[in-house]
Amino acid sequence: MYEIRIKSKNETEGNKLQRSNKEIASSSFVLRKGRKPKRSFKRVFSLLVVIILSTFLSTVVMHATNDVPFSESLLGFAFGGKSETTISRCPEGMTYVSSAGGSFCIDTYTASAGKNCPNLEPSSQSETRENISTSGCVPVSKFGSMPWRNISQTQAQEVCQKAGKFLSNGEQWFHAARGTPAERPWGENDCNLNNNWLVNPGPTGDTERCVSYAGAYDMVGNVWEWVSDTVRGGVFDGETLPVSGYITSVDTTGTVLDTDPDNPDDNYTKDRFWINPEGVRGVMKGGFYGSGTDGGVYSTHAEMTPDFAGRAVGFRCASEVLR
Repeated sequence: MYEIRIKSKNETEGNKLQRSNKEIASSSFVLRKGRKPKRSFKRVFSLLVVIILSTFLSTVVMHATNDVPFSESLLGFAFGGKSETTISRCPEGMTYVSSAGGSFCIDTYTASAGKNCPNLEPSSQSETRENISTSGCVPVSKFGSMPWRNISQTQAQEVCQKAGKFLSNGEQWFHAARGTPAERPWGENDCNLNNNWLVNPGPTGDTERCVSYAGAYDMVGNVWEWVSDTVRGGVFDGETLPVSGYITSVDTTGTVLDTDPDNPDDNYTKDRFWINPEGVRGVMKGGFYGSGTDGGVYSTHAEMTPDFAGRAVGFRCASEVLR
């Protein structure tokens, strides 16, 4: 005979409890296995840290070897450094300019007499001389100030040097001025070429539109600006310059190569070139508040001697890039 056993209720519940315990144990095993990805993540994270640190140190060494400031590197930028084109590369009040001939800084605004100068708006060369002889009186690049006028090319070179800078040459001035609009209409927010400001000449930076690609203001109009170039017997840098007229050709430095006495050239915004081929002549750039279409980025004046000073002639200093 077969023995038939009938499971009691307690036995059935006991079996269920055993199965439940096995399931819990199995689940615990799965959870313990689930911790492995966490340890794997730590290893991946540690590896990433090593890679980043290695890249960082390699980049620092590379830039140091090549004499490149850390702030100019990609990592330097990522850690808050300034890019090369920012104004931090230049002294206060100056704008960074990049050119094939070499990077440099130029005054953001036409130079004005500094606060320690006895004559903030020199009305004669004698007042300019008084400023030069005053200790602590230096030109500044400042928004809303009247340009320092009645100053000769020679004096402009001196006061720039006094400020620890130098008078920009024609090539530097040209690259800093590129992009400054000179075309009509001439409203209050345009370059001051047609007595179109409320005051003529007016305070520096007195317009929203008269700014170059580099960020320099008023390089066209308001006042002529001396550069350090001189023309001797009609010759500049070994080349004989053309006669006075409308500019029809310039080289990459902004030097005038050819002119037309009668026909303005739209490619050069109808700018004019003036020259006295005798003796030594200083060079001015950009035009003044009454130049009209004759003034602009290409406009060049080489008729006056280096000791000339006038109420429509100012200057702008330049400096080396900070390292």
